[in-house]
Order: sequence, then C-alpha cells, then structure tokens
Amino acid sequence: MVAKAISVMAFWLPFSAGNTAEPCFDQNAGFKSHFSDCRIKANKGDALAQYNLGFMYEDGHSGTRNPEKAVYWYAQAAEQNDISAQLNLAWFYFSGFEKKIPRDEKKAIYWYTRAALQGSLLAQYMLGWMYHEGTGTLSPNYEKAVHWYTRAAWQGDPRAQIALGMLYYEGEKVPADYEKAILFLTMAKANGIEEAAGLKKLAEQKRNVGPSDTEKSSAQ
Repeated sequence: MVAKAISVMAFWLPFSAGNTAEPCFDQNAGFKSHFSDCRIKANKGDALAQYNLGFMYEDGHSGTRNPEKAVYWYAQAAEQNDISAQLNLAWFYFSGFEKKIPRDEKKAIYWYTRAALQGSLLAQYMLGWMYHEGTGTLSPNYEKAVHWYTRAAWQGDPRAQIALGMLYYEGEKVPADYEKAILFLTMAKANGIEEAAGLKKLAEQKRNVGPSDTEKSSAQ
C-alpha cells in the first residue's frame, strides 16, 4: 500500500476568469469607492459585476463581510457561466466557508461540474478528489474519479497525475495498469512531484516482472 500524497488545493479568484467585460472597479484604486458602481451593474445583470460584488462581500471590501450575500452574488454570476464564480461557489459549499455556510457536497459537485465542463483544471481536479475520497455525504465513485483526474492530468495538473499513478499502481480501486501508472507518474515527476520518481520505479519493476502467481490464479 502506498500512502496517498493527494491534497486539496483550492483558492479564491479576486477577478473573474469567465467574463471579459470591463470591471466595475480598479484593483489598484481600492474596492470601497467602487462598491456602489458594482452593485448598480450587478443589479442590471452584469455577470462580472455580480462576481466582483460577491468577492467584496466575501472579503469584507464592501465594509461588511457577509458570506450569505457573497453566495447570492456568486450564484447570480455562476448561472451566467462565470467560471470564477462557479469555482468560488463550489468551494463555499464544499468547505462550509468558516462554518458560516452549510456544507453541501451535492451543490459543490454541481458547480464544480459546471466549471469543469468549461475547461477549469481546478474544478476537474476537485471533482476527481471528491469522488476519490467520498467526502461528507458523498460516496466514493472511482470511475468518475478517474474520469475527472484524467481530464485534469492531461491539462497538466500534477496532483491529478500522481493520484492516477497511484490508483493504477495500487490496483485496488481500479484495475492495475502499470503502463498508465508509469505514464502519469512520469508526468507528475516532470511537474515537480518528487515522490513520483520512486513510485515510477516500483511500477516499472512490476511491469517488467509481470503478474505474480497469485495474480495469475485469481485472474483464471
């Protein structure tokens, strides 16, 4: 058994990656003076303003930190397919955001999936991790975990790459496949995951030796 070296790495985005409209504030001019401008534009349906207003309420730049209002405005932008809002909303529901928002894995999965289908590497990794671990009320689903890890891995995410390498090497949750294990561990090593090198050597040894007598008999 190889110890897992997978960690959740999520973050908030201060500016939207899913909308190219002009922002309702200047990052260098501060947030407070632009709060009313953002609110006006957000109420008119501007997705970027909705995202930025959510961020202001989350971070307290509006003068009052209000996670509930942050969720509301993130949701408005997320429904308009703003990827950054979808990611932040998913993380709020996944983490419970400092115990101020009820944890809801189903909503987290929903918003991560919306972002992942738009190509978000972070969302793809998080879906893989959640299905792998079976967090909270969510049961593990290794087929879905491999699906999303694979999409993230081919986009260059080293966490997804080593997770796949381990899964294919261990052969407990998914059928062992040393060629795939070596492939993804090689990618993870190239992306700076030092632990991948040792595991890759073990996978190469198993591939070269072939299945054990026990494995052969169990396959018959």
